Amino acid sequence: MKKTLKKFLRRKNRKNRKNKTKKYRKGGKINHDVASPVIHKLTVEIPNSEIEFAKEKLVEGFEYCGKYVTSTDISRVISGDKCVLTSYDVTPGPLVEASEGASAASAEATKKPIRGSCLHKEKELYSILWHTHPNHLKFYPSVEDITTVKKLRRGGVNIKLSVIYSSIGIWLLEALDNDISQEQTKYMDEINARLYHFQDNHGRNTTLNFNLSNVVGYIKNVYCDEMFEYCKMNIIFEPYTKGQQITLTLDNVRADSLTP
Repeated sequence: MKKTLKKFLRRKNRKNRKNKTKKYRKGGKINHDVASPVIHKLTVEIPNSEIEFAKEKLVEGFEYCGKYVTSTDISRVISGDKCVLTSYDVTPGPLVEASEGASAASAEATKKPIRGSCLHKEKELYSILWHTHPNHLKFYPSVEDITTVKKLRRGGVNIKLSVIYSSIGIWLLEALDNDISQEQTKYMDEINARLYHFQDNHGRNTTLNFNLSNVVGYIKNVYCDEMFEYCKMNIIFEPYTKGQQITLTLDNVRADSLTP
């Protein structure tokens, strides 16, 4: 009887270890042990419906985040068709938790939205991410937004495009390399500080009580050019327009990073 039980337990432990090994090797949605087609020139489209969906979230008091995956059949995308993007796994930013001991009713009543950086689950497994900067917050990318795109991630599934929806338009961030130096980070701070001074209330007011055309001109003619030259970032800014959609080309995108 004891021998039978020991034998059973040994078999069970072996099975558990085997399952854990498989899970570890898989690494989530993408199996890094299995080769995926790499699309060397990928044309992506953010349709107007996705832009309007994100703009509706700007009135919320906190960020929204999501991934973009293909709404086009992936086999057609691999064959060269345009990849029309659609939102996946959309999540809001965190709320302030009520103090310990508060009643359920008062806890709900006292919750207040905070900025809180959105956390992308398994973000290393997706190539195209998006998030919002709500209307009451700054209208330009933070240094963290920029450096996140430049970080080298495991398995070579790097972020190819980060889309930020702000009160005045859409930011498209693409890293041209995956090197982040202290000098680059310092320079990003300095460049962002110039945009900070376009705003009232210490950079926390985007009620558009400044000259919007001056801001957009500075972003396009100075800010984006400097980011390209000094920080190896391709940053595009698109003010909102009626019926807007965005089309651009990305290099070397893993096909399985575009599927749910």
